Amino acid sequence: MRSEKKNIIDMIEQQIKPGTDIPKPEATGKFSVKGWGMRRGERALIYYIPNHNNPGYPHQKGINVPEWEMAYNQLLQANEFTKKWFSKNMPACDKEGSCNFTTIGGIFVLLGLAKYVERGVYRSNNRIFVPKRKNNLFTCLLQKALFNMGKATRTRRNPQDFSGQ
Repeated sequence: MRSEKKNIIDMIEQQIKPGTDIPKPEATGKFSVKGWGMRRGERALIYYIPNHNNPGYPHQKGINVPEWEMAYNQLLQANEFTKKWFSKNMPACDKEGSCNFTTIGGIFVLLGLAKYVERGVYRSNNRIFVPKRKNNLFTCLLQKALFNMGKATRTRRNPQDFSGQ
């Protein structure tokens, strides 16, 4: 499975250095990368979160390698990474706090893989649209063109359907 991806871990190691600020859509305070360490028995990217009681001593959290791979696979397969999917499919990571979700999304943004579109949703910057349903070529190309131009969006009920804006 690692070969199909560009390898999310390699991308993080090459582009996200200790001290890098992690963009957070709604959080206050500084969230930044510490480096690589261990979390839940696995190698993990560790990051600092604000300690509002003692600002000089930030707390630390981490996202392990299998969690990065799961999240990246979801982004590639569904063209989005959502809080709903994260909570359901990555419960140990979610249990540590919702900031893990926005940290994953923020790193995806820094890597140019996704953009934050609304609360709980990061959408892929991938320009290739591969529908899960069988469509004729014309319909597929039209949907891709409209989606890329921002003229169509995926609906919440069925992410494979499109609706005009």
